[in-house]
Amino acid sequence: MAGKRKTLASESQRPSKRPHLVEDDAEQNISDDGQVPTYNPDNEEADSGEDSESDAIVEDDGNATQARAPAEPLRPSDAHSVWKAPTTEELHQLKEATELFKSSAFKLKIDALVPQIKPRQTSAQLLEPLLHALHQHIGSISPLSPQHPLQAARKLRKINGVQVLYTTPQPRDDTNWKVSFEKPSNIQIVGSWAHQMSVIGRDGVGFSVDLNVEMPSSLFQEKDYLDSRFFHKRSYYLAVIASSLVSSELDLDVQYDLPEQNPRRSSLVVRPKKDGKYDLQKLNASVRIILALPLDSPIAVSRLSPSHANIRVPNSSTLPPKPTPFYNNDILRCMTPTAHLLLMYSAAKEITHFKEATALLRVWANQRGYGKGNKTVFGFEALGSWWGFVLAYLVWGDDERSLKNVGTKKRKGRKPIGKGLSSYQMFRATMDFLASHDFVEDTVQVRTISGPKPPHFDFAGTSIPVFVSPSTVFNFLSGVPVSSLELLRQDAHLTLKALDSPSSTDTFELMFMRDLRDMQLRFDTIIRLDISRAVLPEPVVDHGSRNAAIVSQLDKILKQALGSRAKIVALVQTPSKPFLSTESQPPEPTVIEVGIILDPDNAPRLVDHGPPAEDPEACERFRDFWGEKSELRRFNDGRIVESVVWELAGKSTGERLQIPGRIVRYIVGRHLQIPSEDVTVFNTQYDGVLSIPPDIANRYSTVAPATAPEAVQRLVVSAYDELVKDIKAMENIPLGLVTSSPVSDALRYTAVFPTLPLDMDAYSLLPDHAKYVPATEIVLQFERSSQWPDDLAAIQKVKMALLEAIAQLLNTSGSKASVALDRNSDPIEDHVSLEIILPSGFAFRARIYHDREQTLLERLIADRNTPEYKRKHFQTALHHHLKRFVHAPRHHAALHALHHRYPSYSHTTRLVKRWLNAHWLASHISPEAMELLCAHVYLDAGVREPPSTGVSGFSRVVTLLAEWDWRESPLVVPVYTSASMVDRTHRVVFPPDILNQAQERFTKHRAVDPRLSRGAWSIVTEEDLSGHIWSDSVDSIIAGRAKDLAKATFDYLRKSMDDGELDIKTMLLHPTNDYDFLIHLDPSVAPRYIENLHADPSLWKSATKYANVRMDATSVYGTVPRVQFDPVRLLFEDIRRIYGDNLVLFYDPMGGVTMGGVWNPLLRNPRPFRVLLGFSSMPVDSGGKDNKSSTQKPNVVLNESAVLAEIQRLGKGLIKNVVVQGVRASVLCGRSEWYEAC
Repeated sequence: MAGKRKTLASESQRPSKRPHLVEDDAEQNISDDGQVPTYNPDNEEADSGEDSESDAIVEDDGNATQARAPAEPLRPSDAHSVWKAPTTEELHQLKEATELFKSSAFKLKIDALVPQIKPRQTSAQLLEPLLHALHQHIGSISPLSPQHPLQAARKLRKINGVQVLYTTPQPRDDTNWKVSFEKPSNIQIVGSWAHQMSVIGRDGVGFSVDLNVEMPSSLFQEKDYLDSRFFHKRSYYLAVIASSLVSSELDLDVQYDLPEQNPRRSSLVVRPKKDGKYDLQKLNASVRIILALPLDSPIAVSRLSPSHANIRVPNSSTLPPKPTPFYNNDILRCMTPTAHLLLMYSAAKEITHFKEATALLRVWANQRGYGKGNKTVFGFEALGSWWGFVLAYLVWGDDERSLKNVGTKKRKGRKPIGKGLSSYQMFRATMDFLASHDFVEDTVQVRTISGPKPPHFDFAGTSIPVFVSPSTVFNFLSGVPVSSLELLRQDAHLTLKALDSPSSTDTFELMFMRDLRDMQLRFDTIIRLDISRAVLPEPVVDHGSRNAAIVSQLDKILKQALGSRAKIVALVQTPSKPFLSTESQPPEPTVIEVGIILDPDNAPRLVDHGPPAEDPEACERFRDFWGEKSELRRFNDGRIVESVVWELAGKSTGERLQIPGRIVRYIVGRHLQIPSEDVTVFNTQYDGVLSIPPDIANRYSTVAPATAPEAVQRLVVSAYDELVKDIKAMENIPLGLVTSSPVSDALRYTAVFPTLPLDMDAYSLLPDHAKYVPATEIVLQFERSSQWPDDLAAIQKVKMALLEAIAQLLNTSGSKASVALDRNSDPIEDHVSLEIILPSGFAFRARIYHDREQTLLERLIADRNTPEYKRKHFQTALHHHLKRFVHAPRHHAALHALHHRYPSYSHTTRLVKRWLNAHWLASHISPEAMELLCAHVYLDAGVREPPSTGVSGFSRVVTLLAEWDWRESPLVVPVYTSASMVDRTHRVVFPPDILNQAQERFTKHRAVDPRLSRGAWSIVTEEDLSGHIWSDSVDSIIAGRAKDLAKATFDYLRKSMDDGELDIKTMLLHPTNDYDFLIHLDPSVAPRYIENLHADPSLWKSATKYANVRMDATSVYGTVPRVQFDPVRLLFEDIRRIYGDNLVLFYDPMGGVTMGGVWNPLLRNPRPFRVLLGFSSMPVDSGGKDNKSSTQKPNVVLNESAVLAEIQRLGKGLIKNVVVQGVRASVLCGRSEWYEAC
């Protein structure tokens, strides 16, 4: 055994050890002599199967070795050495890992994943006794003589209550054929379990073992393919087996399972009862009994082509019956189990990594809803075996008979891939195939590799997707909506893009480990349809169930109605669960969810153009589809065409993006008679939280409340341009204006509320709680001059004089301008600004940028004679200068470009800002940091398309905050790279050369400040490698709080989607139970109260109740407008400045009238009194201990009641009362230094 190598493969086969997923940059461990260290089991005790003390070390090329203990180097020539050079085979494996996989680490992760998703061998052995018992029992069921189907069902129901699930059309009393039971001709295990290819599902869906029971051919007649006779006999045969199992002593729960509610595909799901003789709880498996036709069945395959009509429904029409391709394919399905078993056996034997590649495909599919579980994409509920045949098709190629001329086009076969490709290469080849193939226009019929060829069916003209398995004529994709395949095509395309992306994101985790089924993250618009009252225009006999027929109709009409507005229209439904065979069949699911991925260029259009008036037949079809919405119109270019016009009130972008939902509501009502109240569109409830109440807005501003936000924002931009133009034209100022830079979110369309122009004449009539005047901030840069002083304090005085000169000139032209000084300002920092209210009613705050300030500060910092305390002072001043005059304009320009690149970005940002404000976090997070968070979900969408609506973007940002591990990784936002790109279709990539620098800075910052007292969020851009310019104020408390609130919000969104009811104001209602105390303010003197989400409208209505009472007589703030005057904000800042070490304070800056505070829990721990303790203290009992020394200082704690009394005196006139809640707040438990006290 000496020198024997212990490989990773042998480790992964141990059932008691879980392989570790290791990153590319894992630590290297190379021996001194250049050899790869090996493991010698002779030097260890008997292997117990537990993890060794030294973990595996993975090198850059992905090879696993064992950590080497420090010891004297051993010579490789030593016969008993534990070190041994890699063999030729191992070197070959090393080379393959690099060449055949995306990376060596990717291979390691695949090798570690596959054993975790398959049943363990030891657990699988538990299933064998049950399978033997079922085989023996089913084979011993006594035959039953032929009898009338209705009479047979009644007899069976009397025995033990088992139901017979006859299909449509149901047997009638005058039926002259019989049903009976005979022993099966064969019983065998088929499906993925037979080939050890089973993969565990999601949502508790365990392993399924398919037990194929082959019905004897003597039960059937040649004409049984007509009018569901075969399915009636099959249903009775299955019910007899169920009745026998229910009456047996096997202790089994026997349930019917109806994929997509289709009784023609019914099967029995058998599970051992709890505490029964067959325990499968460890395996989480069930046995599914399916029925099959034998090869010598009298039913001719040629009668089952998609063009045959095999259901004859009596009607008065003289037209021939319609073809029944779905019905015919369901019969063909019963002929496939044995054939598919042999085909998969051949594929697994012939294709080297077939099983591993199939497992990867099925995991990928399950994570996206293409399998059993919640939120299943319609058509894929029972399509698990299809993934293996897709792989087989890529290797075996097309059936030659399908490569014929179709019209004027000649179809070319797909070039087969190699049989020896790695599992990753085969997975990638499958993604490439799925991303580019149209199964309707380019049907797939897999080549038969051995045995006789089956009949060839011509699917031309059927307009259904086609994928025919080899050796059969069964179409896997029969009944799968075209929209589901379009969604699959997009998912495959996005997967390829992610695999090709050089992004630092872990692509393996995105491919296989993340659940991507959440509809609010996947789609731009989500619509919930209650189909219980839907009326179908034609019978459902071909589809097998009413549900499937409605889905088929929806697939057609929604695609036609939405047209180019939507890239994808997907139908999603949670399948019904199996039900006991003794129970009646439960009602079909009545809810279908429609997910729409919009085309951002076409979705907002107001008019749908139809055919020209010169084509009467096309016009008739158009009018028949759209009904009264269609009208003949003449357009400016001279065209006269049928058209559908969607009228809007405000015509904002947000309102325009609601048109697809309106179209769906109308079209399902017209064609399926679904009432409007049964259609719920989930993107219409958000806009109400992004505007102030219209009744007060009408009094506040000269702009009508119904004006679109984009129109209002254009007014702000126009006012800004006019102001800059006026300043440039001024001649009586010392220096001329060179340039101006906007830095306000109002000018980049990301302000929560569009800045409304103030009605100057009506301002004096406004109540105090509606007198806030927002200002749009801009930066002015004047021409260089030698007259500028070289003293920082003197520069500020020159700025003041220059702004005063501008103010005087503006005042002469009708504006109101005055110079303002910042509170608590530093004389050497910029602290002077110009407040301007234009005649149009827009307010601005202008500051002056002088580049000489940066040079002077850098010089003082670099001077060795500068004392350390002053150097820190200068560094702080430089940081503020760069942030205000360099980074802010640069950030504005990049975000302004992002708004034009992604039109929904501004709506997303406004919603996120509103959410953060409503949950009292915005006072600790800068608006710029919020905007970068939102930019991330557009620039790094992962395996999704960037959002096309603000609602979808909001959901993704909330998910980002809930999932982002901000302690371990920075958030990378390539916003400046995006600004320089022209093509919107290309994925934006952060420059890799500076990404490494950003990672190094992040690591250093975590080492310097492990408690994350500042900069807990690291939001990295190309111009901010530290990631802290805009998020420096976010500590671990705020970051942890944001994460918790994001999780709660997303859970609420998910539950609301499932329930069909979404109340946005409830989602934005902030919980206050976690706070130690609450400060309640007087809303009547809160100038921003009208922005409050839950504002009381009676407050401003009562203010104008009496017309003869002058507002200026009752106003606290007077009648003169004050730019950005917000005493609530000033009170908050004062409390935080004075008591910042004693407590943490939270509130909503947008009209919030309650502040919540939590005490520093460390200050509740007794400590000896000393001078300059840093907080208001009071003595406490020493715990009963006698003070032997009279000089011993008393213990003190924070005097919370005194602090609250001081705060109440500080806020006299604003604060109504302070409520102490008396709970230990959990808000602070995210901060390291306070964690132990929580």
